[in-house]
Amino acid sequence: MYPKTVFHSSFSSPRERQFVFTAKHPSGQLSLRAAAKAYGVNKDALSRRLSGAMAMDARVGPETVLSKADDYAVEDALIYASRHFLSFGRQQLIDAVRVLCLHGRPVPWDPDKGPGRSWLDGFMARHPALSERTTHIYEANRINENDEPRLKDVYKAWGAYVMENKLTADRVLNTDETVEFWQGSTPQGTKAGKAFALKGSKVPGTRRANSRENTTIVSTIGADGHTYDPTIIYKGQRMQPDWVADDNGIPGARYTVTESSFIQSDVFLSYLRNLREQLNARGLQGKVALVLDGHASHTTFEAISLAISLDIDLFQLPSHTSHMTQPLDVGTFGTFKKQMTKVLNAYPLQNGGRSPGKRDMAGVIGRHGPGVLHLRTTSRHSEGRAYGRWTWRRLSARKGRQRRRPTARTVEVVGRLAGGRAGRGAGGRAGGTGGEAEGAAEGRTGDVVEGGER
Repeated sequence: MYPKTVFHSSFSSPRERQFVFTAKHPSGQLSLRAAAKAYGVNKDALSRRLSGAMAMDARVGPETVLSKADDYAVEDALIYASRHFLSFGRQQLIDAVRVLCLHGRPVPWDPDKGPGRSWLDGFMARHPALSERTTHIYEANRINENDEPRLKDVYKAWGAYVMENKLTADRVLNTDETVEFWQGSTPQGTKAGKAFALKGSKVPGTRRANSRENTTIVSTIGADGHTYDPTIIYKGQRMQPDWVADDNGIPGARYTVTESSFIQSDVFLSYLRNLREQLNARGLQGKVALVLDGHASHTTFEAISLAISLDIDLFQLPSHTSHMTQPLDVGTFGTFKKQMTKVLNAYPLQNGGRSPGKRDMAGVIGRHGPGVLHLRTTSRHSEGRAYGRWTWRRLSARKGRQRRRPTARTVEVVGRLAGGRAGRGAGGRAGGTGGEAEGAAEGRTGDVVEGGER
């Protein structure tokens, strides 16, 4: 005879609830066979639970492919992504689950294709708080509409996030990458440019390499002006030591390769880990916010999961708006690319007609990049510039501000990439590793406005 059993878990299905009723029968005098028959449950399953061989809250029926911990981890990642404007759709979910199950775990689907519709239906049933919603695409022809309602939602969400977490300027970061073509393009890029020649002569030619070669620079700068060590990505299958043998690149920079030279998911994962190490070295343990664009490498399940474990909140900018909202895109990389274009165009003239190779790029970036990779911050703007303001106030007055010049209180904050020189302005000074404007010392986070000489 089986006495009443203390039961400590709730069940989602009627069949699971029957175990509760069976184990907690008021009389406490039902036999195992009678209890199983009375409630229509399997006798062996009931016996295993009552004997302690199986937990009382063990799921009835076949086990899920993912463990309970993995199942809830996937749900947490989806919720995290939706709250931070990281578009994580059905295909990304299928790919993430497929990768999770590649380590010898038996799966009922093709390992190369991942789970199908039946698994997705079961997953959604197990997590009723989730729903599959249609996303909003910010079309390119609407990127300058400051009053676009859904763009306001992004600003509102960002403002609420900053207020809730009470993040200081040194805990608000922006990451972006820029691609510099140094072979396979003409002086003006992929278009034919202009050159001086004798009147009446044929059209002058310009030399171009047989294949396009490029280098990607991934950089992070804080709202306080501090610049973190960048990662430089070459095109190739394997990193060659002689590419950086001269040791004349940016101090602290990391070098890696991808097949296209563009950032990929595994490179971004390594970048996040290294960024966390740099933050810890500055004494910035704990939560930080990392604002970035919607590149595919930024929105993978692995990237989101790693960011959660590192206490880095990823906040994605809406598509087609980075030229307005991303400080690095507006105020730093634009100036940097113009400067690098001049340097690379002049390189053959200064080196006997030889085009730069991979071994030369670290030195070129190390010599000429630091002078332009920096931010400008301002201690006082009534409403801020249309782009780069970390509080992301509404942009309704943007058109009226376009003709205004920055105030005299503008202070240039130069990070490590600016060569360690101190910026000077009427509002104060900032050291080579970053600083804050006078207004920030009064409790206000400085705006981030475009860099470069005016």
